Amino acid sequence: MKKWFLYKKIYLVLAGTVCISYADSQIRHRADSANNSKLAGNFYSQGKADSLPIKYIQDNTISQGKLSLRNDFPYEQAPYYQQSNALNYPHVRQEDIAYSIRIWEDVDTRKPGNRNMMYAIDDRGSKSLIQIMLEAIRNNQLTAFDAQDDRFTTPLTPQQVRDAVGSGMDTSAILDLDGNITGYQVRNKTIDLDSIYTYRLKEDWFYDKNYGRMMVRIIGIAPVMPFILSTGDIIPNSEHAVFWLYFPDLRSILTKYKAYNMQEPGTKIPFDELFDLGQFKGKIIKSNYENPGEINWNNLMPDPEDQQKTIEEIRKQLSEYGNDNYDMISQETPSKHSKKSKKSK
Repeated sequence: MKKWFLYKKIYLVLAGTVCISYADSQIRHRADSANNSKLAGNFYSQGKADSLPIKYIQDNTISQGKLSLRNDFPYEQAPYYQQSNALNYPHVRQEDIAYSIRIWEDVDTRKPGNRNMMYAIDDRGSKSLIQIMLEAIRNNQLTAFDAQDDRFTTPLTPQQVRDAVGSGMDTSAILDLDGNITGYQVRNKTIDLDSIYTYRLKEDWFYDKNYGRMMVRIIGIAPVMPFILSTGDIIPNSEHAVFWLYFPDLRSILTKYKAYNMQEPGTKIPFDELFDLGQFKGKIIKSNYENPGEINWNNLMPDPEDQQKTIEEIRKQLSEYGNDNYDMISQETPSKHSKKSKKSK
């Protein structure tokens, strides 16, 4: 009987201890909750901050130009001229092609002779070529293709293009007057347009027996950038195509812009004619000449001297098929007299 009373006493003591511990834990939990509610949440917290509103700001990542409210010239301007469509290419038949070669060349718009390609002009001022491309892609006027190949096989969405050029997303906290976090804003990072100044052209050169001249067609164009580390350092010799555009698609958009005419200073020409007339100087980086697999030259012949010899051989072949200037839009057959006059010079 005494043992039963002893067990009962021990049981009551243990039960009371458990109840006190549970009550104490509840009090501590409520106190901690009260204290946490006074603390400003942060982006990584698992408490109150998880319920803070996150606002996505859909802003323009490309700076927009403005219309001038006054005449910005000392003379009366002629009505702004815009071509509705690009000039048609001369009709070419495959059976008339006696010679053909495909080349890829990089055009650095910072170099003399190419600087008129750096900026286009319209009523809102000047725009860089990459800005024209990105605006047309954003407005679904132009389709960009993945740079994994240059055959236009994989379309990209406008967001994928922004990510490819390094736009990405940026998150910032919203603070009240007391410095407490009340929410978050997520917006697109501004694209550094000045970091894109080189463009890769994919071109087909061919001699047409019908016209009796060498001709060229730009098939694709791609902005070129180096790989950049998170520290901001640029990886040497890492220049690569960011995305590809089918040039005939871009060509109709470029007609809406003007370019400075380097041949006649002070005058302007439709921007697309810079490409059509070949008013630029590029460096050949690859060709299908003695390279049917179109392997990158850095892998096919790593020696820069071998690459330079190949470039010289290609240029020589192109010049041997005609001494006249060749472009993408002229349809006249050059006269024999013009060839003789150029040779005499």
